[in-house]
Amino acid sequence: MPIEDKYDKRLLASLEIHEGLRLVAYKDTVGVWTIGFGHNLEANGGLEGEKRADWKGYTITQEQAIVLLEQDLDRCMVVVEATEEWPFMNSKARQNALIELIFNMGLGNDKHGYTSFANTRRAMREQDWGQVRAGLMDSKWYKQVGKGRGEYLCDLFYTGWYGGGFGLPRQPEAALMGDA
Repeated sequence: MPIEDKYDKRLLASLEIHEGLRLVAYKDTVGVWTIGFGHNLEANGGLEGEKRADWKGYTITQEQAIVLLEQDLDRCMVVVEATEEWPFMNSKARQNALIELIFNMGLGNDKHGYTSFANTRRAMREQDWGQVRAGLMDSKWYKQVGKGRGEYLCDLFYTGWYGGGFGLPRQPEAALMGDA
């Protein structure tokens, strides 16, 4: 099944914009070897699952980057669907925001990554979307990813709507899907 049939096209477009596509391995902003659409080579290995200390010079094709993205999203979805917060994501916009958030920062533990956002996660379970937005905007993650991605994901959580991020007017998700 093509990746476009498996995952929401808006999620894929957002990942392409915010992660970018790099066909040559590079070290990301925190020094992790990365390739493709944000594929963490240190944690997940290369195309064949190989592990290395130094990925300098490692290259892939665009088609291989899409394969890695699908594998990464498959792994991410197992994690996302197991979170306590997933059942409270009451729109496709919020679901995609949570997927991308965990895709970007990883699950982590009580010191870093998604798991460390105890107050924001509680706000998600309480569906206090204003507090979710405030918690994310006041985080180290927000400063690392920049206003573009950070504000975009915060808006998806806050409004539960799609629009604005890709040149679309702000409106309820149902209107974008032809249901309103």
